[in-house]
Amino acid sequence: PTHADVHLWHSWLDDSNGNGVLDAEEVTKAQLELPTNLTNLLGEYRLTVDTSAAEEGDYFVGWVEVADSAGHLMEGGGSLSEPMFHVQLNANGAPSLGASSLGWPNGLESPWLHPHEWYEIRVPVWEQNGIFDLAEVELQLAANTPNPAVIQWNQSTDVCTSLDPYVEVESCKLVPAEADDLFSRNGEYVVNFSIEWGYDPDTSVERIPEITLVDQSGQSNRFMLKPLNWKFSGELTIDSESIRVSLPGEDEDSLGYWLQPRTTFEVQGDVIWYRTGTLPSQNLEVELTLGENNLEAEVVNGSFSGTLMAPLLDGTYGLFGDLRDAPNGAVYRGDGSASVWFIVDNEAPRVAAVDRPGFNTMLTEEEWQGLQFELRLDENARLDAETLRLHWSLNEAGLGLSSYVFDNGSVPLEILGERTNGDSIPVRCSLDLDTLMLPAFRTKAVELRIWVTGSDAAGMDIVSTFNDIDAPLRVWNLEQRVPVYVLSDIEMKPFSGIHQGDLVEVSALITNNGLADGEANMVLEQVSSSGERKQLDARVMNIGAGEQMLFQTLWKPGRDGSQWLELSIVGGPSSQSPTV
Repeated sequence: PTHADVHLWHSWLDDSNGNGVLDAEEVTKAQLELPTNLTNLLGEYRLTVDTSAAEEGDYFVGWVEVADSAGHLMEGGGSLSEPMFHVQLNANGAPSLGASSLGWPNGLESPWLHPHEWYEIRVPVWEQNGIFDLAEVELQLAANTPNPAVIQWNQSTDVCTSLDPYVEVESCKLVPAEADDLFSRNGEYVVNFSIEWGYDPDTSVERIPEITLVDQSGQSNRFMLKPLNWKFSGELTIDSESIRVSLPGEDEDSLGYWLQPRTTFEVQGDVIWYRTGTLPSQNLEVELTLGENNLEAEVVNGSFSGTLMAPLLDGTYGLFGDLRDAPNGAVYRGDGSASVWFIVDNEAPRVAAVDRPGFNTMLTEEEWQGLQFELRLDENARLDAETLRLHWSLNEAGLGLSSYVFDNGSVPLEILGERTNGDSIPVRCSLDLDTLMLPAFRTKAVELRIWVTGSDAAGMDIVSTFNDIDAPLRVWNLEQRVPVYVLSDIEMKPFSGIHQGDLVEVSALITNNGLADGEANMVLEQVSSSGERKQLDARVMNIGAGEQMLFQTLWKPGRDGSQWLELSIVGGPSSQSPTV
């Protein structure tokens, strides 16, 4: 190239308006000194700058415009907005650490660093001629160990290199204290790095960084950075407090669950760095085991989830976890205890006995108010107390399963004591039967049927065999407000030596033991030994509740032979006299 111009601005010469800033109209233009031999592939184009009138702190700025004979511009020559070079005239001095405090972010002391995580280390630096006068920086992350983990940076090439195979560098840069000050003496050397799996896993070593600063004139300094001490750990663990189990009706963070065999459920949780409790950013794999079943799940951003199945056999099982296909150097730190416990229950609860009211008895009216039920249940694991209910039904008596239902409902059962498992768990409840038995029901033949529902903690229902609406657990007849008649033996006077045509006095005592007045339809019949019957009397007798009445009549035998009398109440009892 023979077209080689340079654009210059001198702070002590060209700042005509005195604002201390480069302005376009203040820029001067000159030619670069061409190489002696233009036929070489490489040549130096020179510029001589007269700084005799400059003072300490003055600077000059410029860029070049170089093009070949075909008009191709050279790249990287700079421009007005982005000059190629900034040069300050100043006294030289060795670089050193800056005045700002030295330490890890958030005031951490000797923090734990983990594999495959990105970290930023910031070292304050100071340079007499501005931090951009630094030519090379060497940072040893672990200067006190046999493998110091060296990171080198060269300003001219702007290349950052790690000399340790287990340390990866993303970037190295100088950051001035004031972004718009090109010659800031204070700033920071910032390195973003990551330590890979396979690095020395010794957790007892406290690593001390060291930095070496070299400026353009070759002056250097070295400093131990003890406030930036750090430790390394590849230890991982499953956070037991993060485990969540999705079962219907159960808390997700419970420490234990009851379930049926081969029940499937969702489980999720977090994997954390053991030393810091933070989530790893890389993908990992974990394996959870529950009895003979296991779950292999991928860990993304520290979290995992999957579906697990309960074991087939009854018993108590713990949920244990571990890393699967762990990276080189990874250590799983578990205390050997289960995160969550599961009780597998394959036996349904059942009703062991009904203690009160007594079996196969009549329930009188005086027992109806606040009628107490006491039962015993059999459950090997744990009952779900909130699900236990006693169901009742008032049915028309004696007509089987299709009998008319007057009323029905249910009441909760209460467990007596704190014991929720065993072969004889007492439960009880009360039912105000007196309120339920309306006046219209009390004159009818009504029976009370009961059965029990509920479940155990595993969700298994109480056995319904002979314990449901079609086959009740117990049935009681309820006392009715109807007449209940009792007949005494028939008495005859005379009761022997009777001849045809004699008048015989016949009598019997009728008692109404029921709760209601009634009309007794009385029928008296003469029965001969041949089986022939003859009606002698028929009448209706009004008998009050708790009253007695005497049935009397006269019988005149009309034929000889063996005979007897039968007195009956239609729809009720009957009585027979001795044979005469």
